[in-house]
Amino acid sequence: MTLQFLPRFKRPERPVSVRPSLHREWLDKDFIHALLAREVSRADRSGTELSLVLFRVNARNVETRATARLKRTLEARARNTDELGWFDSRNLCAILPTTSTEGAVQFVNDIRSLMARFSLKPICTIYTYPSHWLDSVTVDGNDDDYDRDRFGGSGGSMRLQDAAPLQVQPIKKFLLNPMPWWKRLMDIVLSASALLLAFPLMLAVAAAIKLDSHGPVFFTQRRAGFGGEPFKIYKFRTMVPNADSQKKNLRKHSEQDGPAFKMTDDPRQTKFGRWLRKTSLDELPQLWNVLIGDMSLVGPRPLPIDESDGCDSWQTHRLCVRPGLTCIWQVEGRSRVAFADWARMDVQYIRNRSFLNDLNILFRTVPAVLKRRGAC
Repeated sequence: MTLQFLPRFKRPERPVSVRPSLHREWLDKDFIHALLAREVSRADRSGTELSLVLFRVNARNVETRATARLKRTLEARARNTDELGWFDSRNLCAILPTTSTEGAVQFVNDIRSLMARFSLKPICTIYTYPSHWLDSVTVDGNDDDYDRDRFGGSGGSMRLQDAAPLQVQPIKKFLLNPMPWWKRLMDIVLSASALLLAFPLMLAVAAAIKLDSHGPVFFTQRRAGFGGEPFKIYKFRTMVPNADSQKKNLRKHSEQDGPAFKMTDDPRQTKFGRWLRKTSLDELPQLWNVLIGDMSLVGPRPLPIDESDGCDSWQTHRLCVRPGLTCIWQVEGRSRVAFADWARMDVQYIRNRSFLNDLNILFRTVPAVLKRRGAC
C-alpha cells in the first residue's frame, strides 16, 4: 500500500566535495518520507523494485559513538542515487532505488562487515516495494540462521518473515492519508442523521427480505479497508445464502474487467434483491460502517479481499484513505467504467480530497442513484 502524491518541496543542494561521502547531508524525517513516496511512484511507473533499509539506533538527540560510526559507514557505502536520513527518532534509513531484496541484503552485508571491525552489529530491517512491502528481512547477530540459499553472501543473520504489526506501523504511518477532522465530523453527523431518518425504511426492507427468500436479513463480508486492513462490511442481503461459494464459477461471466466482479443478471440474486441492487438500497446498512469509522461517506469503494489482492501495485494506492459509500466512480458510470479508469478516479479523488469536493460528490450521487446509472 502506497502514496502516489507528494508535497511540493525544494531539494536542498549538497556541497560539492572531492570526498562527497564525508559531506553527505542527512535528510530529516519529512524530507525522507516525501522522497520515499516519490520513489514508490517511480517504481510503479517503471516496474522496478525499491528497497528501504532501517537501522535501529539510540534516540536522535543522543548522538552516540556507535551512531556516528554507522553514519560514516553508510555515507561511504551508499551510491549517489541512494538517500540517507532519519526515518524517525529511533531509525536511520537508506532509500535504495531500483534495488531488489537481494541487492538490499548485499548492501546490509557490506555495512555489517564494515561495522564488525569495530565490534558493532547494527539491527536492520529491509522493506522492498512492491514484492515484500509488508514483509521484512530482519538482520540480527545470529550467524547460524543466515539463509545463503535465498540471498547468498556471508555474515549476519537474515530471514524473510512476516513483519509484526509494530514493525510495519512506521511504514503505514506516512504512506497512508489520515482522515481530516472535518471529514470524520461530517461522517458522524450525516450517517447518524441518515440512520435515524431511514430506520422505518430499513425495517420495511428487512421484512421484505424475510418474506422474499430464506436466509438472514444482512449480508456481511470481509473487505479491504484503510491500509488494506480487513473489516466487516454490512449490506442488506440481495442474493441466495451461499452466493459467495458460487462466485468462482461465475467469474468468467463478469462484465467488469480487472479483479472486480460485476454481473448485471447475476443468477444468485433474489427477486427482491435485484430491485434492491438497482435502487442501491442494499447499501443503507453501510451507514453503520461509516458511523463506527470503518468507512467514510466519500471514498474509494472497498473491494472484497480477494479482489483487492488482485490489484496492480499502483491500483492499491486507493487503500491510502478510508473506503467510502460513494466516490467519483459512483457518479461517472459505475459498472460501465473500466477497472483501470475506476482506480484512476479513486486516485484522482485522493489527490483532490477536500470538504467542498466531498459535498460535490455527495450531491452528484443522489441523481446518479435515482437514475440507476450503471447499477447492477
